Amino acid sequence: MLPATIFAKDLVELDSFNRVVVNAKNQRTSVEGIWAAGDCTDELYHQNNIAAGDAVKALEDIYYWIKMGKAE
Repeated sequence: MLPATIFAKDLVELDSFNRVVVNAKNQRTSVEGIWAAGDCTDELYHQNNIAAGDAVKALEDIYYWIKMGKAE
């Protein structure tokens, strides 16, 4: 139940439970060029199928970010 995010504590924003804070729309973190997905995030639900869906959102947004010059 505790995310293994201590390595990221000085890099991205974490919530009070040490989960990575993400934009639910695209899985972006507080740092441009870094995305997070799965149980380490502050998403409402944490299940394998939801984590996989979060990863797909992140991958699609990374592709868009690269192709469109880092636009949202």
